[in-house]
Amino acid sequence: MARDSCLSRITAGVAVGGAVGGAVGAVYGTYEAIRYKVPGLLKIRYIGQTTLGSAAIFANLEVLTAIGNSGKVWHGGGWRFHSGFGQELSFGLAGN
Repeated sequence: MARDSCLSRITAGVAVGGAVGGAVGAVYGTYEAIRYKVPGLLKIRYIGQTTLGSAAIFANLEVLTAIGNSGKVWHGGGWRFHSGFGQELSFGLAGN
């Protein structure tokens, strides 16, 4: 599989988004559970729900970003965008 294939970008996006989202969700869920005085063992459930929800949202955002950037290729002195319809846009440094 190519290094910059769309599938590898999606896989990396899910991994990074899930990890970052899970960490943010755990911290925020803990804060909310203490702030709203969630009783007893329901704190664990509340923190878990917040963690998983946040991880899912972050992972989806990372995947959408990876798919959106999958046509962007660095070519020498600038970026080239391939639309898939035979059109190509180039944004490069002066002289390219």
